[in-house]
Amino acid sequence: MKKYILLILLAIFINSCEVDGPPLPGDWKIMIVNSTNHDLRIDIERYSEGCPIEQIHLFSHDTIVRQCELFDTSIDLAHVPFNGLISLVVEDSLSYLCSGNDSLSLQMFATLDNYVPILNGPDFYLFRYEITEEDYEYAKAHPYKLEEE
Repeated sequence: MKKYILLILLAIFINSCEVDGPPLPGDWKIMIVNSTNHDLRIDIERYSEGCPIEQIHLFSHDTIVRQCELFDTSIDLAHVPFNGLISLVVEDSLSYLCSGNDSLSLQMFATLDNYVPILNGPDFYLFRYEITEEDYEYAKAHPYKLEEE
């Protein structure tokens, strides 16, 4: 048990070190866990025009694992969970816009900084985010409404 805790602490320490330059090579994946009693959907609206909205269904107490994406900041490339505008949709009715928020904590799973590192290289990186009832309650209190024209 002590070895497991030390390994987790080491992974967190290593992940906290910032690296200048291009993103580290290797296989970068994210894991999103839905620990709520609600069926969720993640909508990804790509930055490039003409791309359909990608929808990822995440049922109650389910988990998905997917590849990180690369985002071109025009200065550098960076690994990101999703490349686009990200919304959390609950029970096909409530929508919360995760990306575009200034506060890191309000972006939920839209930014890699909010994930817990599980494996941290050098060839494989895995980060985990758990959607909790607190996330659901926050989204419910701050729904995203499209601006009317």
